[in-house]
Amino acid sequence: MSNHGPGARARAAIPRVSVAARAPTIEADRQTDPLPWRPWRYHALCCCERVLSTHTGELRLLRAARSRVVATWQQLHAADSLRVSLLYPPGPGPRLMSWLRKRWVIFRHPHAHLESHGPVYLGPGFSLNMPHGGTFIVGPGVEFRRGFRAELGAPETRITIGRQSVFTYDAILQCTTSIDIGSYCAFGQASLVVDGNHRFRDLDQPVFDQGYEFRPVVISDHAVIGSKSTVIAASIGERTYISANSLVSKDIPAYCVVAGIPGRIIDYFGPPEQEPRIDRARRAQRRSSD
Repeated sequence: MSNHGPGARARAAIPRVSVAARAPTIEADRQTDPLPWRPWRYHALCCCERVLSTHTGELRLLRAARSRVVATWQQLHAADSLRVSLLYPPGPGPRLMSWLRKRWVIFRHPHAHLESHGPVYLGPGFSLNMPHGGTFIVGPGVEFRRGFRAELGAPETRITIGRQSVFTYDAILQCTTSIDIGSYCAFGQASLVVDGNHRFRDLDQPVFDQGYEFRPVVISDHAVIGSKSTVIAASIGERTYISANSLVSKDIPAYCVVAGIPGRIIDYFGPPEQEPRIDRARRAQRRSSD
């Protein structure tokens, strides 16, 4: 076999790394690696890195696979049970079922625009009702734990959910115009967000024949919608906290705590210059009564 062909030149371009040169790195990895010490693993990785040094993409995949193995080992060690680590999040079982649910949702709605950026967890009971199409966009890290339901009523309907938002159990979104949810929001059990309501004041017509009143809904970043709370055609400000069993039908500014039916601002924790006037009046009334 000739030593002067293209293969010889490619082999000459691969950097040679001696075992002695890698000894400090191997020893450091040995002290920090959570996997059991296996010398052959490091020799294999060294050889692979030398071979793939000219192929950045393949080397990145190799390192990602090694990171996944390390993470799986850490999960097994922390759970102390193979069954628990496989069948409970973030184990491979729930991730597999989430992937299958996502494939089913895409197959069931070929006429709709479905988009997810990054990993998204679809829990049991996840469902979309989009008979006329619409747009459903989800950011990375969003978690739909169980029983989530979204109903989109028109082709131009749009629901967007920002990164790392969490829907616990039986949350429902009903939309005909648009619902835009920010990042890091939390929705409690049996919470409901709708962008409209029935008209009902005409005494000569049945309520279902009177139509609806719609208004786009915006829920800003870090907002919390408590358990069994309802938001009807109202926008929620940043970091606002809606207490459990509340009904909100008017816009709420940022950094407020809302409770009651109808929902009222009972506290404010943001910058003083942004404090709502109604909260100032109540606070002054409370001080005068004291």
